Amino acid sequence: MIPSEIEFTDELWAKPHEGTLTIGVKQDFFDDVNELWGVDLPEEGDEVSPEEICGEVETDQGPINIYTPIEGEVIEINSAVIDDPDILFDDSTEEGWLLRIRPHDPQDLQDFMNEDSEQEEA
Repeated sequence: MIPSEIEFTDELWAKPHEGTLTIGVKQDFFDDVNELWGVDLPEEGDEVSPEEICGEVETDQGPINIYTPIEGEVIEINSAVIDDPDILFDDSTEEGWLLRIRPHDPQDLQDFMNEDSEQEEA
């Protein structure tokens, strides 16, 4: 079974799909946010790793740092949220996703999904 969404920080979710991972901000994070000022994302082709901030969502409550749970290459960004950050208020899990990455090592994606399954069982 492939989970629809895996929470991997207080603010972020990840969704595996056909060997890639889509990253976004959890919808409930926006409950306390009144304004979104901008979204800064990496470029397609950029390399990302869990130890590094790869983007930011700027809000009136402070920035949300964007991380990825695995190493990989950015294969797609959602330019719609850059053009109109308010999409995140309306639908941060479907239309408001931020970026998609392809892991360098497919096993990393499998390990990430397995970690989540183990945490749910505990």
